[in-house]
Amino acid sequence: MNKSIHLLPLLVLIGCASLSACGTPQPQVSPIVSPIESPLKVTETAKGIELPPGTIRVGESLQFDFDGDGQPETAVAYAPASGGPGGGVIIVTKPSSGNRILWQTQIPSDLTLTELKARNMLANGIYEILIFTHRDGTVKFPLYVYEWANGNFVLLKPNGGKLAGQDAFVSDYWPTTLGDVDDDSIMEIVPTLELDPPVEYLEPIVYQWDGNNFTYNDFFIVPPRFKPEK
Repeated sequence: MNKSIHLLPLLVLIGCASLSACGTPQPQVSPIVSPIESPLKVTETAKGIELPPGTIRVGESLQFDFDGDGQPETAVAYAPASGGPGGGVIIVTKPSSGNRILWQTQIPSDLTLTELKARNMLANGIYEILIFTHRDGTVKFPLYVYEWANGNFVLLKPNGGKLAGQDAFVSDYWPTTLGDVDDDSIMEIVPTLELDPPVEYLEPIVYQWDGNNFTYNDFFIVPPRFKPEK
């Protein structure tokens, strides 16, 4: 079926359900996190941070102050050099005593890491980590979102809606979109899902920051006010 994904940037708020009915979920530590301790040797070479054996860098390394300490850290995504699923992300800090791994994670073995981004989604000066992936052999594109809280990176899971109970914001046929749906300078997460039964278009759904997590909100969105990031 030829899916029309041109409806992805649909947007202006027509109506929404109140967030007051939602609970106050707390961020949860990701089940795929392996923080700080690592067998990896962290060094700077002419080619940058040394990666696990048999892997290659995915995209460019990122330098942001992820933990809010006033000093930038370096984030690197990697994948198997042979291609296929697998990979992960390493964040390295540079204390006076030398480089050390601040945090790292590996993605599930059935996923391919496609892109690493960092965005100040909440307009608070702290950059979230965005790991874009593709589930091998499917049309599913999970997006993992992490933020720094209580001395570690925690996974922000979809709260409510059709993605409730999942670890990632999963889109069909197309990577999940980020953008400001309601013009408040805070980004929303907009997965697009195939309807059941399937039809010739995808349904965009909106997860809005409620102060604790990204929670499903019953927005109706049409052009032109949605500002998907570029």
